[in-house]
Amino acid sequence: MKTILRKDVFVDDFLTTFNEKDHLDMSYMIQTIEHLTSWKPNIWGNDIVGFGNMTYSNTYVKNQPFFKLGFRKSSTGYTLYLNAYDEALYQLADQHHIKHGMGCFYLKKKDIHSSIFKALILESIKH
Repeated sequence: MKTILRKDVFVDDFLTTFNEKDHLDMSYMIQTIEHLTSWKPNIWGNDIVGFGNMTYSNTYVKNQPFFKLGFRKSSTGYTLYLNAYDEALYQLADQHHIKHGMGCFYLKKKDIHSSIFKALILESIKH
């Protein structure tokens, strides 16, 4: 499935599909992001909680609606999707030994309850 905004799935319903610990962690992440950005969460694709709206274009797609930041549950923690073009995000992640790819930051469960989670969100929304 393409990563499109799902209007047929509510965030609260989506969270009930996870075990209690993951549900609590994801609820914390949602509350934190909402507090820092004032953006409401939506489900994108099958498993991404996304916040904010933007238009995305690359070689393959033009003017595709997309989220500004988001996250998904992974087998070892959470993947955080942020601004792929902000070098300060990568430097911040490196300082805290967080693995990353292009716009993807691989957080361990312990990272979401630390100051680095909030710092990454705040840095991402500067631009």
